[in-house]
Amino acid sequence: MTELRAFEIANIVGGKLYGDGDTLVSSVCTDSRKTTAKDLFVALKGEKFDGNNFLPDIDGRVGAAICQRVSKVSYPLIVVEDSLEALTRLSEYYAKNIISPEVTVSLTGSVGKTTTKEMVSAVLCEGFKTAYTKGNFNNHIGVPLTLLSVESDDKALVCEMGMNHKGELLHLSGLVDSDIAIITNIGHSHIENLGSREGIRDAKLEILHGLKKDGTLIINGDEPLLYDVPFDGKIVRVGFGDGCDVWGDGVTMGDSSIEYTLHTKELETRVTLPCTGRHNVINSMFAVAVGLNVGIAVGDILKGLLNYKSVGMRQNIYFKNGVRVIADCYNAGIESMFASLGMLSELSCEGRRIAVLADMLELGAISDEAHTSVGKKAAECGIDTVLTYGNAARLISEAASSMNTNTMHFETKEALAHELKGILKDGDTVLFKASNSMRLEEVISLAELEK
Repeated sequence: MTELRAFEIANIVGGKLYGDGDTLVSSVCTDSRKTTAKDLFVALKGEKFDGNNFLPDIDGRVGAAICQRVSKVSYPLIVVEDSLEALTRLSEYYAKNIISPEVTVSLTGSVGKTTTKEMVSAVLCEGFKTAYTKGNFNNHIGVPLTLLSVESDDKALVCEMGMNHKGELLHLSGLVDSDIAIITNIGHSHIENLGSREGIRDAKLEILHGLKKDGTLIINGDEPLLYDVPFDGKIVRVGFGDGCDVWGDGVTMGDSSIEYTLHTKELETRVTLPCTGRHNVINSMFAVAVGLNVGIAVGDILKGLLNYKSVGMRQNIYFKNGVRVIADCYNAGIESMFASLGMLSELSCEGRRIAVLADMLELGAISDEAHTSVGKKAAECGIDTVLTYGNAARLISEAASSMNTNTMHFETKEALAHELKGILKDGDTVLFKASNSMRLEEVISLAELEK
């Protein structure tokens, strides 16, 4: 973040300043345990914690604070009615008046957002000093923090934006003027809140609110719901089907990499990705489309893709105790479940293919049908054993069992982990996949399979 004085911040957010207005801050923090002397601490009030209660605790190790009440501290306070609103106002002002990246990319989608963001960032880093969303900081708090993390010499910005209700992307996309917007796909995630896939599409299209009129929209060309998009600027379609501007074929998948042939009207080249799974091909093509759109040389685009690394609990593949582990516990919907099971079925495996699956959340009225379809998909993919946990995931087990797949359902994570430890053998591959709130990584730990 470019240095700002406390009085400047107070003027931007409309807060009342207490203390030395000339105090400089150069970063923003919302966690009182991690503040440093140059931080602007934003005291947010959540369901479990109120940051305003910790103002005295950080005295001596913070630069200034935005808060909702006065406290006896030695550092300057900027008192506002709503700290989150102030954070939002500060980030919008900062993005539109202080920083000036040459390329700003906003992206959303039902699945693949974070992987696509990492791939886009890896490509842009070959041509620009690039700032991008860290981890999954893609909500009403994370997006402002991402914008405020941009330095004055950053020439590109990639901002991931998530949503689960109508109007959220309208708000987030309006914080920054984007040159490029990406919609990776339209799935079933959050259908409980949005009613239908059409409702999900309409909510995703809110990202156009922040896209410049002469900007570029990059969309999934294989998605019928995106065939007719209300945008008058440049549209680039990526995918595998006819009518795409950037498309791929000739996919060959290895245990730790994947190759495919990339096509445009002017280009044909072989691409290698340092990850596996056919779904990552289209994720990478979004990154290719961005790179080509901003003038990065093809060779540098391919180099950038080779630098991609997965983050967190997203398709993290490693070996532990003679077993190959695929930890993909961050999120799950029908599409990502199918993709992960398909990947598991295609990997070469000396032993058995085992899937540990738990509930997919926020599916509303289609939940039963969705979980049943995942069970059938597991059987069709030839998964040797399916272990499930969670009320909804019982339907996965029942559906797979009805198609003669070996299945077991568990009421507790402890019981699941105990069974898993007992059946695993050298050479087995085990996939862990569920919605984040199911905390399936706890089973990984209990089974002594953490990285």
